[in-house]
Amino acid sequence: MFWRPHCSTLSCMQFKFFLLFFIYFSSSVWAYETDQYSVSVQPLADVGEDLSYFIYQGILNGITEVNHEKKTLPGRIKQLEKELAQFPKDISFGFNSDYPPLIIYKKLFAEVSELKEKQKLLQTKLGIISFIHEKYSGIITWNDQRDGVFGVGLSYIKYADDLKSGKPVIYNHSKFSTVYSYAGFHRLISPSFFVFASTIKAYDVMMGVDKFGHFINQGFQYFQMYSTAINNKKNPDRALKEMVSWGVDSEDGVFGSIVDGVYSNADLAANFAGFIFYQNMFDDLNIQGVHYPRIININAHGELVLNEVPENSSSVLLKRFMSDHFDESLNPSKLERPQRFIVRKAIMNRCSDWKKYYGIDSKEAALKRTTPLKNWNGYDYGNKAENTLKIEDICF
Repeated sequence: MFWRPHCSTLSCMQFKFFLLFFIYFSSSVWAYETDQYSVSVQPLADVGEDLSYFIYQGILNGITEVNHEKKTLPGRIKQLEKELAQFPKDISFGFNSDYPPLIIYKKLFAEVSELKEKQKLLQTKLGIISFIHEKYSGIITWNDQRDGVFGVGLSYIKYADDLKSGKPVIYNHSKFSTVYSYAGFHRLISPSFFVFASTIKAYDVMMGVDKFGHFINQGFQYFQMYSTAINNKKNPDRALKEMVSWGVDSEDGVFGSIVDGVYSNADLAANFAGFIFYQNMFDDLNIQGVHYPRIININAHGELVLNEVPENSSSVLLKRFMSDHFDESLNPSKLERPQRFIVRKAIMNRCSDWKKYYGIDSKEAALKRTTPLKNWNGYDYGNKAENTLKIEDICF
């Protein structure tokens, strides 16, 4: 149950308002922390297929709507322009703003302008992907907020099916029993005490719920930034470097270090993997010898259709983008100095359970998992290794 102090005085009521506002603002804008060092007593059910199915359906719905919009927009625009043509050409002059015909004219004109802008956007890959992204982005953001603040379930996971397996679907950490719980007292207040992402398992990858949000939403921000740079005739390598630098600056700012002293390498990896996902929407990719078939094709009639290859099926669509990069125990965060001793000690207390849960019994085995995470399949995503607490050094 959420804590509710009993009070009737103005100062107490102000405090309650501030606390609720802070938690809401934190969940909307600031960083979420997560803790894969603290493991569930029971193995988690794998929800990778649930995540893929949810996004697959969002893409499918987006494709259907884009095809409908592209087909009907010309006729809708033509009809509205026909209605506008019935008004006097000088209607905008000499009449008060509350003149009824002028109000109708302005409404029709605004609607035509909006439809023309949509028509223009849907002629571009970025515009189409923006439209598709809207089919699922808001739901993911809302679920991130509810999970981070209240630890409630995720609407895009089929709990009923997973519960039948006898395994928990999500691991809710107590806000006061994570590796970060006592590491922020040198600060006036740390959102980590209030906003903390639960752990899920997707295609054998342990990660915070927030990583899915980073993958989908910050990954799209990366894609927008990169696409805009390319459209402005920037060199692809430079566009990629500027995109990653923006992510690093954000993680060093109010989305990470400034807020609670934690620079999350896993957040940046999820951002970058999400960018690759959106790149893969209309383009085949080859990354270190692995083929990523495009997700969407354009047929001979100019309509969008799913590229129905086995790799793009609803059960595995996201599998190729999920990796240990998202796991903060394997891809540790950079911490500010006052936190390191406390967090290190907390990790040491969890080593036995962690090693058993992950099935890692030697430093060599740990290094085999952690070493490839310094980059994302050969790409720099902003990983900072300095001042990170490495599991291979602490538990072995």
